[in-house]
This record gives sequence, C-alpha cells and structure tokens, in this order.
Amino acid sequence: NVSAKDLGTGKEQHITITAGSNMSDADIDKAVKEAADRTTIVVLEDMTIEEPITVEGKSIKIQSEESNRVTLTRGESMGTKNDGRGWYNPAMIEVTVPAGTSSASLTLENIILDDAGKKCGEYFAQPSTDWSGKTTLSYKEQGINKEIEVPNTNIVQDAIVAAYGTNVEQPNAEIVLGKGAVLKDFGGMSAVRVTGGATLTMKGDSIIY
Repeated sequence: NVSAKDLGTGKEQHITITAGSNMSDADIDKAVKEAADRTTIVVLEDMTIEEPITVEGKSIKIQSEESNRVTLTRGESMGTKNDGRGWYNPAMIEVTVPAGTSSASLTLENIILDDAGKKCGEYFAQPSTDWSGKTTLSYKEQGINKEIEVPNTNIVQDAIVAAYGTNVEQPNAEIVLGKGAVLKDFGGMSAVRVTGGATLTMKGDSIIY
C-alpha cells in the first residue's frame, strides 16, 4: 500500500497494491510522477525496487508511519535509465531538474533504503556524459598504460539516492535525510551522489552505513 498526501490542500490519494501484484515500486514511481509539489508519500509496507524512482522538478517527501519503519530494497534486476550518459545503471531514487523547472528535492523520513550490497554493472567509475553511452577507462598492466571502452551499462550505479542539479552557483537540487532515515549497504559507487550544485543535508538521527 502507498498513500499520498498533498501538503498544499491536505487532500489524500491512496494507491492499494494487492498481494503478489509485483507493482509496488511502479506504483511509488507513479505516485511521485502524479503528485503535486510538496507532497508526502507514505509507504506502508516493505518493498523491493526493480525500477528507478525519479523526482523531477518538484519537492517530494517519502516516509513510512512512525510506528512501522519500512524498508525499500534494491531488487536483483534494477532497470536501466537513459540520459546524457546514454543508458546507465541508476540510483534507486534520483532527483533531477528538467528544462522548464527551477528546482527539485527529496526528503526521506523514518524509512530505510537498502542497496543490499548489490552492484549493477562491473566497473567502479563515473560514466561519461557525452551521449555516446560508452566510457573509456584507463588502467595499467605490467607497467604499461592501457585503455578499454565499456558500455555505461557495465558501470555500477552512482548511489542509493542521487541528485543532479543544473546550477552550481545557486544549488537547485537537494536530498534531505530526515529523522529516522537510513541508507545502508551500498553496492555501487557510494550511498549518495550530489552533483551539478546539488546538496545533501542530514538531520536528526539519520544514518548512512
């Protein structure tokens, strides 16, 4: 089950996920996409995330009930995404500022995001953003400098959660880890990635480990 509450109007929207429907993560992403700015989405049950969730050009809070902290766990076959990197392995939740929007933010509260140590891809590196969908990696073999070109889908995910801003001088994307938020057991490059002027704020007893 997922319930969404618009903080502006107080109007609640409920999405019910039946047992065995295997649509839990898709319904969270749908709730995020359809929600108004400054909406809180309350996750009521543990879920496995097989498709990335994207917050685009608005402020969203994702939390669970105070009496029942739930866990969102990276699935075995997380889907890929396509942007300036071409196809790549994404974070579980990404915050972006598309053209025509001014800012975006994600707040996590009383919820656990568990990467479960899973890595999507083979190489630990930052993928290129030249739209080629490939990255050239340099390495040494027996003292000789060598290069290899690999598809970006062979490079591990950036993070558990990531924010991609578009304004370094005036940060316009943020991730806020509020009270009771936990990021654990990252399998990719890191637990959090913020770039392009994006910011990370940790509050209360939020934890990364």
